[in-house]
Amino acid sequence: MEGLIYLTTGGSVFLLIWAIYDTLRETSEYTDLPGEEKVPLHLRILLPYARMIGISIASSLGRREIDENKGISFIVSFKKRIDRAIIAAGTPYGLNAYHFIGMMFISSIIAMCLIFLFTIFIGWSLNVVFSLTILFGMFFFVRPILWLRDKVNRRGLSIKRHLPFS
Repeated sequence: MEGLIYLTTGGSVFLLIWAIYDTLRETSEYTDLPGEEKVPLHLRILLPYARMIGISIASSLGRREIDENKGISFIVSFKKRIDRAIIAAGTPYGLNAYHFIGMMFISSIIAMCLIFLFTIFIGWSLNVVFSLTILFGMFFFVRPILWLRDKVNRRGLSIKRHLPFS
């Protein structure tokens, strides 16, 4: 009986992933930016949600009085640093700072959910489950920043390679 449950659950997950992939494969020519590298599948799936979170962050910051010397100055300075890094990276996939911050939250939440379910499914103790969930959540919150830093470095090296030597 358990084997049948696992088989149907696995089949359902496979069909869901295939449906998402098939839909995105058909629309990929319309979502890719001209002159850019092709947008990876996982980003095509997650970018709409990241944009929603980014828009909600932008609207909540727009309603408040933002004073550089007060409480949310770190958010403003973080947004400025992300803006500069995205411009230095060549605006990959048409991202802006709010979309990027939304992607940080989305990747963290998805990683935490998957690790939580995986460790519960294995049967580990709750202490280990929560520790790994928090650890992977923090790593995947920072992972987009590492990706952006890598994009900036690669673009800088590419520009340096294409400059003529004098």
